[in-house]
Amino acid sequence: MADVNVDPDAVRNAVNVMNNNKESIITDLQGLLTAVTALLTLDGGLWLKNSSPIMSTEFQAFSRDLQEAITNIQSFAESFNSTVTNLQLLDDGYSKRT
Repeated sequence: MADVNVDPDAVRNAVNVMNNNKESIITDLQGLLTAVTALLTLDGGLWLKNSSPIMSTEFQAFSRDLQEAITNIQSFAESFNSTVTNLQLLDDGYSKRT
């Protein structure tokens, strides 16, 4: 059983999906934040004198956490690319020793 199995094409495909979808996820999240923020106002459709301000604050904190996680997509993509590149360089280096 192999301890390592690296498929550079699978990694590149995953990185491309991450990079290609990051901006649309951020845009969708901003639209969601705007809709929920408006919803929790006096004329927005879900106004509860005591609860709506709390729900709005909690949703904004949740949204910030999601935006931070989405921003980290780029870090993961770079890490995956770096790992594959380093493994390929390692493999090439060892193959030239023989």
